[in-house]
Amino acid sequence: MSRDGRGQMVLAAAAMLALALIPLGFAYLQLGYHEDVAASTAPETPGSETIRLLERAVYDAGGEATGHPWAGREGAVRRVNASLAPRERDIESAQLTGGVAVRIERNASAASDWAREHCPSGPGRLFGDCEAIGGMVVQERADETHLLAVAYDLRVVDDRGETALTVVVRGFVGQRLVPALLDAGHEVSVLVRDRTRYDAPDGVAVYEGDVLEPAGLDDALAGVDAAYYLIHAMGGGRGFEERDRRGARNFASAAEAAGVDRVIYLSGLGVSGDDLSAHLRSRREVEAVLGRGAYELTVLRAAIIVGHGSASFRIVRQLSSRLPVMITPRWVSTRVQPIAIADVIAYLVGVLDAPETAGGTFEIGGPEVLTYREMLSTVGRILTGREPYIVPVPVLTPRLSAYWVDLVTDVPAGVAHPLIDGMATDVVVTDDRIRSLVPVELTPFETAVERAIDEETAGSGGH
Repeated sequence: MSRDGRGQMVLAAAAMLALALIPLGFAYLQLGYHEDVAASTAPETPGSETIRLLERAVYDAGGEATGHPWAGREGAVRRVNASLAPRERDIESAQLTGGVAVRIERNASAASDWAREHCPSGPGRLFGDCEAIGGMVVQERADETHLLAVAYDLRVVDDRGETALTVVVRGFVGQRLVPALLDAGHEVSVLVRDRTRYDAPDGVAVYEGDVLEPAGLDDALAGVDAAYYLIHAMGGGRGFEERDRRGARNFASAAEAAGVDRVIYLSGLGVSGDDLSAHLRSRREVEAVLGRGAYELTVLRAAIIVGHGSASFRIVRQLSSRLPVMITPRWVSTRVQPIAIADVIAYLVGVLDAPETAGGTFEIGGPEVLTYREMLSTVGRILTGREPYIVPVPVLTPRLSAYWVDLVTDVPAGVAHPLIDGMATDVVVTDDRIRSLVPVELTPFETAVERAIDEETAGSGGH
């Protein structure tokens, strides 16, 4: 709705979100575990379960390419392959537990055909050239390499017979905030990196763009009253701080030029100080950059978001389900206040109808303060029926424990390491003013975990 209408026009920008809200146009695929990749009991069509798992694996591996210069794209592809190939073999092995034999092979010619058909060309395009290398399609964006897609030949044998498929794995775009805004009566626009990959709800205007390149932001922000900035570059690996900084500057300039009234930013919870992790320092810097715009900025700071697709929760979930006995780092005694994804969405939507929140910074958290040890025990009990036996070892520092997490989980190092660095510091709400301004019935931790697991089992949920 335009400014003179009764509702508010809202832009939801999503591009490199590591938490789990509006996903983005370029986040093609996510999650895929080792023992967790077993086939469901009744896939709808032969190969559907394999494709779903490949989608999740390709997203994780894609972070290995981001940040590499376009001139070094072959090296970026080698890094992606080093991450992706073991996952492909894991998927093949895990399918056998469901009585399904799967053979996965890359298809270089299909990747080349897909690149010719789908990659932009000609004047006015927002992004650079595409190239198919070894069955993968990569693209130049702001002189960096981005993984777009991977082409596969699949051979699936199950009780229905043998099926041969050629597929191009592109991923999916989760939807949490957008439907909630629509339900609240707002008119919504969405900024994505590739509109062809976003299945927008009815009535949603979709714009293509990238905050790292200002072109395309002006059209997306035109006539917008409130804009959500849910972008974080951590999933792109090394150098995320500079990408965070550049994206925030571009967005702030465009929002100010468009006359946007409000910007809402989802940041990270933690006490400011010299001992902040690189992850939280970058969040604080983005707050400062966005705060210089000529609009009212609302900042919501959250700790671990519990939901299918959340990187932090994924670490907890995989550790607790894979290790019956844990020799753990000292950060298991750190206190944290996790919050359910549904409650985060409720706060994000609710601040639009609470003018008192304009221009303010607020902390949001769930109803319980827990240690990581308590979280691991609870999640382990819910997943496996038993709590893991946890033995903390003080000599395992956060930096050393990051490599331990690498061995046990499949969370990409570019995402896991910055998160682990911040786990030595308590992240607990110290200012709960938001509770009186935006009343939300908070979800208990166990309930949030059960919902996240249900979403994962169903193959739904956002990233």
